[in-house]
Amino acid sequence: MSYLGFRNPHGSLLIVMLVAWLVSSAHTTSADQAENIKDFGVSDIQVRSVQTLAVADCNARLQQAAANREAWTREAILVALHFVGPELRGHTKVIEVKTPPERRDSATVTVTESGYPDDAVAGARWRLWLARDATGGWHINRALWAQLCARPGQTFYSATPCP
Repeated sequence: MSYLGFRNPHGSLLIVMLVAWLVSSAHTTSADQAENIKDFGVSDIQVRSVQTLAVADCNARLQQAAANREAWTREAILVALHFVGPELRGHTKVIEVKTPPERRDSATVTVTESGYPDDAVAGARWRLWLARDATGGWHINRALWAQLCARPGQTFYSATPCP
């Protein structure tokens, strides 16, 4: 996240927060968005939009932790929880890890939360694609996110604010 400060005519400093996902979303083509929606892996609930999340900072922390021989960097589920956050925001957090049957060099981790105490946002979903490096640790290649919007008669995933 970056910040931009400027002074208004009355002399006080105003801070405007520029949210990184707005910038990244602006560069997403409709073909990319369609591919991301397909890759989000939901078939039973409408997906209106998803956000591609930046992974570079997390991967830098992973690399540093691996250099310090921290064991969690070698477990896909723990890497995913480090990225998403371990706290329970609602009443349910479901974590699904899929790896190729014969090799364990890549994984797709899906974290779905539900039961948020909010009248518009019922939960959130992250989908992460991980790969092992030469040391046996994981790094994140790609991450998608959307929140679960739920109002009477409307349930869908969206990266934009829920109505």
